[in-house]
Amino acid sequence: MDYIEQHFINLTKEEEMIAIAMDKGIAGVQEIAVDVYDALGDGLNRSMRRAISYAFNDDEYNVIHNQDSRLVSAIRTFSFDYNPIKDIVNTYIELALIEKSESEVNSIYDKILKRLGHSAKLATKRLTKMVIIEAIVESLYQIILFSPVVRKNVKMVSNIAFTAIGGYGRFEQAAIAAEQLSWNDPYFYWKLYGKGIEMLYFIPKPKLEKGLYLVNGKHTDDDIASTIVDLIVG
Repeated sequence: MDYIEQHFINLTKEEEMIAIAMDKGIAGVQEIAVDVYDALGDGLNRSMRRAISYAFNDDEYNVIHNQDSRLVSAIRTFSFDYNPIKDIVNTYIELALIEKSESEVNSIYDKILKRLGHSAKLATKRLTKMVIIEAIVESLYQIILFSPVVRKNVKMVSNIAFTAIGGYGRFEQAAIAAEQLSWNDPYFYWKLYGKGIEMLYFIPKPKLEKGLYLVNGKHTDDDIASTIVDLIVG
């Protein structure tokens, strides 16, 4: 099976997984019931702050209102043609490799394959930087998608049954994650903000945050390869 054929098989599988992850029904209720309870406190806190700020603090109210609106808009971008979570992963990898030449990216990819215990079948011919980024993003995205904590985050955002119960707690958690990203990694934050998806960063955050340092400064090929492998297998 050649690379192109495998790529389209992966796309088909991805569409199936997106459909499952963004299910609007009540499937998976038991799995996230405890998480709903945990989110109630955050939701209540945010609701109270929004109500109080509406009467007494226009600036805070506008910030909360803008964050809520941007999260809703970001959620609406999900489709079979576009997956904002995957775009966040793609943006992260692109920034991590932005200063690397095509030759260096090939070297990094070879190191990743070897550290994962795979034979470097594709390393016999040089690949373009874009193809390598796509391959790395696909591997990392699949791992993120099946992470239990990430699945809970996706279901809490997508499952309409919980919007009135604990869903607003996710708005608070999304806002906190976005604010932390803007402080710690402003370049990455503004890249996501420009795409209108920074409020969804909290979903892959549990998996990506330990490797965020890659988007700042210069790093060796070994450092980048090791970090990406840790994100994939960790």
